[in-house]
Amino acid sequence: MIGVVAGRRVRRCRGSAMSGECFMTAPGSPPEMDHSGSDGMMSQAEMDALAGASEAAFDTAFLELMIVHHEGAVAEAEHEVAGGANEQAQRFASEIVSGPTAESDQMRRLLC
Repeated sequence: MIGVVAGRRVRRCRGSAMSGECFMTAPGSPPEMDHSGSDGMMSQAEMDALAGASEAAFDTAFLELMIVHHEGAVAEAEHEVAGGANEQAQRFASEIVSGPTAESDQMRRLLC
């Protein structure tokens, strides 16, 4: 993994910086804070594609990526609800399950 300081954020890449497998983190973030492989986390290539997209293409891509992001959050929250040891965290995770699901449904309607 390569860390390149860019202002106050760090661009980290797996393998080569040219591979497109890069993500931004706060400086000094430990490797366990790397969530770029997590469900729903945008890759640097996806962020770059958004930056260069036309307005209509941006809107569509943004909504599609946000739906995936919300689905990832719901999957992680469901995991906490099913196997978490902290009751407060489980309650919070239950709220996360219902919130993004409704938002994803609304975003899907916007795509139609």
